Formats: sequence, structure tokens, C-alpha cells
Amino acid sequence: MGCSGKIEICNPVGHSRHRKCIENLIIGLFGAICIIMLVPIGVSAQVPRYSVDSVELYVYRDGLVHVAQILTVNETFPDIKIKLMTPEIENTIVVNEDEAVLDYKIDGTSMIIFTLGTKRALVEYDTVVMTQLEAGMWTLILNSPYNLTTYFPEGATIIYLDKVPNLIDVEENRTILHLSPGTWEISYLLSVTPTPTP
Repeated sequence: MGCSGKIEICNPVGHSRHRKCIENLIIGLFGAICIIMLVPIGVSAQVPRYSVDSVELYVYRDGLVHVAQILTVNETFPDIKIKLMTPEIENTIVVNEDEAVLDYKIDGTSMIIFTLGTKRALVEYDTVVMTQLEAGMWTLILNSPYNLTTYFPEGATIIYLDKVPNLIDVEENRTILHLSPGTWEISYLLSVTPTPTP
């Protein structure tokens, strides 16, 4: 039996006409069910193009911030689009799991990475616009769409946080803050590095 979508408007007059009307209605319903079953399940269940494994920020003494982001990628898609921490970036490199360089382009505050056949991607870049220095005090200002692990310079002392981090660690005299998505303002002081005597 084929899937026919023909439905007649019924005005049942007499037994045979009433029976014909019911048959047409059943055929029409069967046709509608056939069409619904032909719609792919993937239309309603979107497959994600990528997931974020980690995002790390490394803050250096001169105010430069290095961003390192690891992604798990759906290799069947030709590209992915990720949010940047800032549109003003430099020294950018994007590689796959085999350390082969991936092509990318910047689109405002986003990066489009061409990832067909890629399972994992590492995105790295530098920026100097996320830190400010005033009267000897540094301030890191950011608006992140991601959970972050932020490494401050060795010997840095955190003196102000606009909210409470998820976790605070210290490792080899470096403060490490685990930050949730959102806006952050973090001020810190750097210890004076003694000049080595000749």
C-alpha cells in the first residue's frame, strides 16, 4: 500500500457514501503518518559541532595574556565557530590532534575554524587588552563565555576580586583562579624582581 495523501471532504449520505468517506479518511491519516516517519530524526535532535574541554589564561608580568583553548570537535562538520575572549588578538595558532595547522578566519568576536576530519583542536593566541596598569596595580578585566583556569604571574598578590571564584589554588608561587563564565575584574600587585648583581 503506497502513501497517498488524498483526503476528500465528506458529507455522508447513505451507507456506501459514509463508508467511502471513512476509507478516504483512514488513507489520508496513513499518508500523514508516512510523511512524518520520513522526516529524519536529526532535524529535531541537533548534533553539537564541538564541546569545550578547557580554557586557560596565562597572565604575564608585562600584562600580556596568553589564551589556550582545547576543543573536542565533530569531525563530520566542515567548520566550527567559537567565541574569542577578545577580538584584539595576535600570535594566533590553531592545530588539530596531529599538530597539523588548521585554517581559520576572524569574524568580529568569533573565530571560524575549518575542522573537517578533525577530532580535537587547540586554539592559542595572545592579547594585551585584557589588563590595565595604574599606579603600580594591575587589573585583569574580562567577559568570558567559558569556565576559565587563570594563572597569574609568579609572586603576584591578588588584592581585589569583584566576585568569588569557584576555586583558588597556589602552585609554585603562582596564584591560580578557577572562574565561572561572566564578567570579572581582578586586581593584583607584582613583587619586585631583584636585579641580579654582576
